[in-house]
Amino acid sequence: MCSLKAGKKIESVFIINDCAGATMATIDRTAFEIIKLGAKMCSDNYPETFGQLFFINAPAFFFFIYSIIKPWIDERTRSKIMVYKSDYKEKLFEFCDEDQIPKL
Repeated sequence: MCSLKAGKKIESVFIINDCAGATMATIDRTAFEIIKLGAKMCSDNYPETFGQLFFINAPAFFFFIYSIIKPWIDERTRSKIMVYKSDYKEKLFEFCDEDQIPKL
């Protein structure tokens, strides 16, 4: 639909991960390894279609753990990953319209 509306082909992956309610018990080392591998896969195999990856409502420990794995992520991919606590809306809506976010 976006391609039709814009009159040109638009192919980009835009991912929003809402971390509300996440605790150390629910996000373990395996979860971060999956995030790291997923980012690497997108960067290595789909660099032209990997748009943005947002982590919103991230708890404090998430920032600490992300700072540890961040150096192993390619700079091009790392520049597309954004991590926010609750102050994400202004930046998020630079990339998508508010009506495109599902209401929970």
